[in-house]
Amino acid sequence: IKVLRSLGVSYDIYHCNEGHAALIGLERLNKFINEFHLSFSEAIEVVRASSLFTTHTPVPAGHDAFEEGMLRAFIGDYAEKLHVDWQQILALGKINVSDPHEKFSMSFLAANLSQEVNGVSMLHGEVSREIFKDMWKGYFPEELHISYVTNGVHRPTWTAPLWKEVEQKYFKKEGGAYTAASFEGIYNVPDEKIAHIQQELRTKLVGRIKNNLKETQNITYFTPREIVEVSDTLRDDVLTIGFARRFATYKRAHLLFTNLDRLDAIVNNPDRPVQFIFAGKAHPADKAGQDLIKHIVEISKQPRFLGKIIFLSNYDMDLARALIQGVDVWMNTPTRPLEASGTSGEKAAMNGVMHFSVLDGWWVEGYREDAGWMLPQKRTYENQQYQDELDAELIYNIIEDQIAPAYYNKDSNGISIQWCNFIKNTIGKVAPQ
Repeated sequence: IKVLRSLGVSYDIYHCNEGHAALIGLERLNKFINEFHLSFSEAIEVVRASSLFTTHTPVPAGHDAFEEGMLRAFIGDYAEKLHVDWQQILALGKINVSDPHEKFSMSFLAANLSQEVNGVSMLHGEVSREIFKDMWKGYFPEELHISYVTNGVHRPTWTAPLWKEVEQKYFKKEGGAYTAASFEGIYNVPDEKIAHIQQELRTKLVGRIKNNLKETQNITYFTPREIVEVSDTLRDDVLTIGFARRFATYKRAHLLFTNLDRLDAIVNNPDRPVQFIFAGKAHPADKAGQDLIKHIVEISKQPRFLGKIIFLSNYDMDLARALIQGVDVWMNTPTRPLEASGTSGEKAAMNGVMHFSVLDGWWVEGYREDAGWMLPQKRTYENQQYQDELDAELIYNIIEDQIAPAYYNKDSNGISIQWCNFIKNTIGKVAPQ
């Protein structure tokens, strides 16, 4: 706020994107009180009337909360600036000001200084009302003004050029722009064209991975013999499932590895083989996430999985783009309901890549039959370990009984009409949402 003010920039509306940014409200109060001579309560009304707050996560680590001593060290002078006592500052970020053990929540501060509060998917809106319910005594969570705006993605950035060519040829624009109805043009594209694009994008991805194996910074965990075997084994004509994201433990990347013998049967099926490509990074302070990556790498080096399960190093936006365009299925396995929205699957859908996920985050709204696969939204077990085991079994069953058969159900021309229809439904029904 101070930088914007120094630049002479002034706006009517301020969007507080996560609680990390909540201090913008305090500095704006400072201006209204000291430059416009408003009272503290008047200034709060003005700031609220021109502020929005988006909360992005139900995971506690995403909601900063600080001890009073640390708070005083950094914003202790604001009581004097705002002409109020310190308790009134504390009341903006605490439910019970008299409780010395309750930390000051940045998310509560943002909510108290914003007129509108939203989660980032329909389900996350419900979860957020539950998280913030104690702020408004006497109201049920469903009565709160907290709503949702489901995250979206920037289609031109993430859509492969080959699919953009299809859009230009088959999609009709209305008023110079694509609408949801425009995407129905995908149903006019010949199946041969759909299959060819999918094959070309997968070939490009596999080629990129093999080239990366030649660069020393990408092969720190492979021996020279393993590099040759991975390069020889990785194929561009096999059902390819991608999993790439931040390796937070709640995203449950370990589920696929619950039963290694079952996984062995899937990847080494002589008639319907499957290969898995993993990529991602863990937060430097998240040892559990780093250990999970290490575990996946160790499994991928087992002889039965070498070149069939691969973890890619140096994950970045460019590699993410190649992955969401080049795989056949995008897998996501979060612990419900901790995936606030998730957007990688939305990027994949732009490229006709089916989403296979727990019904959580955006997928609750995005799922369409015959345009992806889902694990049920409701929990069967309170015990998370039991729930993980059940979900792992469901993942194996869905890959074996639904996904692989549909992919390999090919006619004399080597084309799966069923799979092409899945791609069309993904682009026609999921992507425009």
